[in-house]
Amino acid sequence: MGFFKRAGLLAVATLLAACSRTVIDDAKDASLPECPGETLGTIVNDYFITGLDSKTLWSAYATDDPDTLRVTAEGQVLYIGVSTKATLEVMYNTARDELSLSGLKFNGEAQPRTFATALVSNMCDEAKGLN
Repeated sequence: MGFFKRAGLLAVATLLAACSRTVIDDAKDASLPECPGETLGTIVNDYFITGLDSKTLWSAYATDDPDTLRVTAEGQVLYIGVSTKATLEVMYNTARDELSLSGLKFNGEAQPRTFATALVSNMCDEAKGLN
């Protein structure tokens, strides 16, 4: 096999590897029951502050259930007019492609479930253009 053919195959293989989806991509494409019709990725991207100084960090962690992962989105949100570090946590069932809201932290402190639900409702309204 010639040099250029090998180089071309290597380039194609590299592109395919770089384009492969992750479980985080799958979770971002799923919807929370609290916000049907909008994906998790959309509501987070529309609500979390992104720019030169901040971006959203997505992570996934194993749980005791082999079909369920804990997925977090960590970034900055405006809370009472102040930029605040927020961590939104969901459980993602890979077998059923379903999300459930797990929790919310502001500056590392867990927030009440009702607060997490209210924030997701606001995020959903923002994504739908209702705010």
